[in-house]
Amino acid sequence: MEKGILKIFLFLSFIGFALFVIKLLFDKPPVIKSLFVIKEDLAQDSGYSSEYGPVLPFGTILKGEGKETLSPTIEFYLKKEALVYSPIDGTITEIRYQPEDKDYYIWIKPRFWSDWLVEIDHLTALQVKKGEKVSAGQVLGKPGRWYPEYGVGRVELMIIKEGRLDHYFCPSLFLAKEVKRDYDEFFSYAFKDSTRKEELQKMNPLGCLFKELKDKTVIIKNHQNLIVVN
Repeated sequence: MEKGILKIFLFLSFIGFALFVIKLLFDKPPVIKSLFVIKEDLAQDSGYSSEYGPVLPFGTILKGEGKETLSPTIEFYLKKEALVYSPIDGTITEIRYQPEDKDYYIWIKPRFWSDWLVEIDHLTALQVKKGEKVSAGQVLGKPGRWYPEYGVGRVELMIIKEGRLDHYFCPSLFLAKEVKRDYDEFFSYAFKDSTRKEELQKMNPLGCLFKELKDKTVIIKNHQNLIVVN
């Protein structure tokens, strides 16, 4: 009896180790093969815009209600009828409605078993469903509402590696060679009227103040839980 239990334990341990090795070797980051939004759809009304313009960079300090938050996303302000496109090939593993914002967020994984995921927050008029395989450049939906009086929408893009502490990566680290030129043109256009234009156009990676952040949380006073990873 004990020998049988030991054999089962050893077998399951071997399977677990094999799966760990496979994930370690083959669970590669997602590759961004397509623009997420197009420059012509960026909102141009300055009535809502911050000093950054219609794109809020990854790693921006956001202030509100007595606390500060480092943004683990690139946030885009768009014309309300704009379309949002899948940046990668993958499978939609989660769709969740957000009643406070009256929109959805979705997760796209390059492989359904992957620890890597692309989260797209604030979507409406969804054209995809959970479990569906999508291709880079495929329409996902439209942006969520943001300052409706200006006819402006917003959507956020995050690349996350799940773990004991989730890591949030600048999406521009994972560009395919064939779209890098398009991204260069997109961000140059996005920041052309910004009051911080010179600083923003020197960003490396594109659209990001940092390359990586760890554990999405808030900074309260001087206590920083969301840290920059060098």
